[in-house]
Amino acid sequence: MFLKNIQNYFKVLWHCFIRHLWPACHLLKRIKKVCLLPISATFQTNKYTTGAHEIHVYEGEEADLHQEKVDCQKNPDHKNFIPIDQFTMLHLPEGHRDQDLYELIRAVADIAVKVDVKMVSPNRPKLWPNKKHNYPFYDFRERTVPRSGTGEVDKVIKFIGGKGFDHNGAKLQRDTASCPCEKCRDSDVPSTEWWEIHVDTAAHVVYDELEARHASCRLFYNTKQSPKVTFDKCSIHYSNVEGDWCVLSHVTCNQKVGSKMHRKFLRWVQLRDKVYNASRSWGNLAFIVSHPHGCPKQVSIGSWTDNKEVSSYKEYILSTLTYTTGTCQGSSGATIHCVGHFWDHLHSGTYHPGPNYSGTGLELRI
Repeated sequence: MFLKNIQNYFKVLWHCFIRHLWPACHLLKRIKKVCLLPISATFQTNKYTTGAHEIHVYEGEEADLHQEKVDCQKNPDHKNFIPIDQFTMLHLPEGHRDQDLYELIRAVADIAVKVDVKMVSPNRPKLWPNKKHNYPFYDFRERTVPRSGTGEVDKVIKFIGGKGFDHNGAKLQRDTASCPCEKCRDSDVPSTEWWEIHVDTAAHVVYDELEARHASCRLFYNTKQSPKVTFDKCSIHYSNVEGDWCVLSHVTCNQKVGSKMHRKFLRWVQLRDKVYNASRSWGNLAFIVSHPHGCPKQVSIGSWTDNKEVSSYKEYILSTLTYTTGTCQGSSGATIHCVGHFWDHLHSGTYHPGPNYSGTGLELRI
């Protein structure tokens, strides 16, 4: 009888493994295999034609991320990444050890965010627009696939009674005089003061409105001990799939979060203008702040190697960048900061072999 019970016990265990655990393990392997297949850059160059996106797909809990970083094949031990809490001026290349530049990089880190997404939209295309290469996560539509990329706050607008101003002084007006967040919509006494936060990331990180509703942004994630400050319930403010650009929008009446992010953003604008307008040459210096493998913020410093014009619009040039600045899984969507140039480009992927590449970005015609 005892032996029979033992046999039945193992039969149940085997059934559970085959029914539940094996498909889950198989799915994870398939996600890794399919989602890291080569894909095309938004615009190809003659030398490099295919690449791979750098979204991080979670295989375990956050506590396991450190080991994934150590085992990383692209950047063993992440020698090209500097944790933001350990970043000093000595990490800057000789000849560029400038106090304002150092403060600028730290200010960028203050507005960089980790973007987490769970749902895969049923609307993801099979191929990249006008290309013949697979679009990320197409084979996993309508499934839950926890993954992360990087974003950067692009705008913080404070509204009082529906009226606000952006950092350039442009006047903005909303249809409502009270905060449109979910809490205030259900309140008899909604706040009349709120902040609208825009976050730039890649469109292959957050594809559409459905994915945005299942996305969250973690702010101020500098170390493992950082308090968990997040916002979710995002919406798509702007999206360009072909250019691999997405702008998420979130509203909050949380004064502590809104006012802090507003200060951090204005500080970044001030330092960027000061450094970029300085009468000195920065060469091809480029830096990125990202969340490789979903870990706390890391700084990587390198050079941009090519700026390829794609088209133009009024006073703007649309172009794509290639660069040596270090990236890894989890860096998709991070902003590439080419020091001294008022360019806006987001990290899209990495060529095999070759440099990293951006989606389509804007630069002001001089």
